[in-house]
Amino acid sequence: MRRRNNLYLMLLIFIMLTLAIIFCAAMLVVQDQSETMEQQQDLKAVRIREKQETMIELTTLTYAEPRAYENPLADEENVKAVILNHYEEARTDAKDEPSYDGKGGLECAFKEDVERLACVIYQEAGGDACCDLCRKRVADVVLNRVKDPRFKGTTIEEILIDGDPAPQWGLYSVTGIVWPEKASYPEEAEAVQRAWDTAFDVLEGNHSDLTEDYIWCAEFPQGTDTIECCGIYFGK
Repeated sequence: MRRRNNLYLMLLIFIMLTLAIIFCAAMLVVQDQSETMEQQQDLKAVRIREKQETMIELTTLTYAEPRAYENPLADEENVKAVILNHYEEARTDAKDEPSYDGKGGLECAFKEDVERLACVIYQEAGGDACCDLCRKRVADVVLNRVKDPRFKGTTIEEILIDGDPAPQWGLYSVTGIVWPEKASYPEEAEAVQRAWDTAFDVLEGNHSDLTEDYIWCAEFPQGTDTIECCGIYFGK
């Protein structure tokens, strides 16, 4: 009887030791998982903080407005002379000649034409791969069409929106002459500024080497006597 009681006692002790070992192992597993979760939470917090810092840095970027629009020519008489010369070179009837109110109308018309040309230059030759000469050639194609009798438009706006024999420059005939959404991105500020500067320069009379009979501009050969420049083809 006593031997049986000793056996029961040893069995009970064995069971208690086994349970104690299982409990300790479970506690170690729980502790390890807890430490792992804390590490993951710390890592997640670091990533969130880095992302927030990156967003804060991005929001500090500012978009530089084009200087050509903000800084028109200081000399009013020079502005008027430049614009009048520009329109006198164009093919216009008496009824089509622009009229001005004498209160800044000339300056306003000039800035509007600068922006129209800048939109075209940016769309056609805004990339870094295009040279300054190529950008000027794009602008001169527009001005050549204004003077060419094969096109019914007599102003830059008419040529771009309602060209003849067909509307030119993509969706301008539908949307009007507008900047693409990409032009508002901070990383495009330099390309936009180049387009403004080139348009301003050309309308002041600093043209490219194209003669007045070059009226085609595309990413493929068009017309005759084609000139290729930075992936853009200019033709007569």
